[in-house]
Amino acid sequence: MILKRRRTCSTFLDILCKSAAFVFMDKIYSVSDITQLIKFRLESIGVFTLEGEISEIKFHGSGHLYFTLKDEGAVLPCVMWRSNTYSLTFRPEVGNQVVASGCLSVYPPHGRYQMSVESMQMAGVGNLFEQFEALKKKLMKEGLFDEEHKKSIPLYPRKLVIITSETAAGLQDAERIFAQNAPHVNRILIPARMQGKGTAESIIKALKHVLTLKDVDLVLIIRGGGSIEDLWEFNSEILVRYVYDFPIPIISGVGHEMDFTILDFVADYRASTPTNAAEIACRGWKEVPLYLNQAEARLTTTAENILKDAEKRFQFFSDRYRTKLPETVIARYTEKIDGLTHRLTDCMERYVSNLWHIWEKMDTTLKLTHPKEVLKKGYAIIKGSEGKVYTSKSDAHPGDQFTVTMHDGDFQGEVI
Repeated sequence: MILKRRRTCSTFLDILCKSAAFVFMDKIYSVSDITQLIKFRLESIGVFTLEGEISEIKFHGSGHLYFTLKDEGAVLPCVMWRSNTYSLTFRPEVGNQVVASGCLSVYPPHGRYQMSVESMQMAGVGNLFEQFEALKKKLMKEGLFDEEHKKSIPLYPRKLVIITSETAAGLQDAERIFAQNAPHVNRILIPARMQGKGTAESIIKALKHVLTLKDVDLVLIIRGGGSIEDLWEFNSEILVRYVYDFPIPIISGVGHEMDFTILDFVADYRASTPTNAAEIACRGWKEVPLYLNQAEARLTTTAENILKDAEKRFQFFSDRYRTKLPETVIARYTEKIDGLTHRLTDCMERYVSNLWHIWEKMDTTLKLTHPKEVLKKGYAIIKGSEGKVYTSKSDAHPGDQFTVTMHDGDFQGEVI
């Protein structure tokens, strides 16, 4: 827990010196005695919070984090054990101004003291959390998060829009899911800024563009994880209110599973990751083959039961009236039952054959539209050194390095 009262490194050391009012008599102390006294005094201070700048940092292979905090008057060695680093919401770097909480520890063999940091965050993040909670409470009171307002996510979207950065890793994760489960779905990428000032306005502009397109069933807003500062624009009140009034269902797939933004609360569905957003969008199409297999099994079982029942009824009446009815009547009924049996069999076979035809057609369509099948026909994907796909010859400039991706591998090249 970050206390409201913060101290700098130099101020904290001044307090330690003033509190350590050691009274030395004529007795001669050993180094161990003095060190143990220092250890007792420093470690008895307990948990405290201070603010400083990271001047040195080392990420140890064991998962521990070693760094130094400084201000204009002093430096303080620090360690953050692996068990505590999991709570970090950002990657510490030299120059970061941070607020750290922990206690002092002394290692007598080296005569060294350090701060054992239990939690740490960027300086000023506490204020962001306060703003986040205040806006969340305000919008919740207005009813923007109410479930009855949320639109249902279509099971079988045929056309959807993905709003994200062209270079976002989350986009590649989402495309992988679509390629595996629903490659036939028409997906339109509308690039937008995903971090920093202007992100909210960029996303709103992309959403306005969506309204100019026809027959869009679903919109995905996705990006990977980050610190509260990286995701802050997704807490924009202007963006949240625009999403609330948007007429097309929206899935928010921003950050990792533990990241929450105001956009998540107002969207029609909050996905834990960009990958999960794609999974929700194509969940219906993924189940189509399973549904067809189940339908075939149910149909086969029903047909078999009907035929068995007809056979039993025929046998019953045949045995019952064999001695009471003339042979011509029995033969007529036998012929009629045989005809009905053949008609029913033919009907069931046609129905099953039709289902298989539909299934084979869908399977063929899915295979033909798979990206790797397209590449086998001689097509290739050309990407620049930064991973951007060439869509026009104007994208290429003499001297540019590029990668050509074919169905069985990649090779490098240079624009001449």
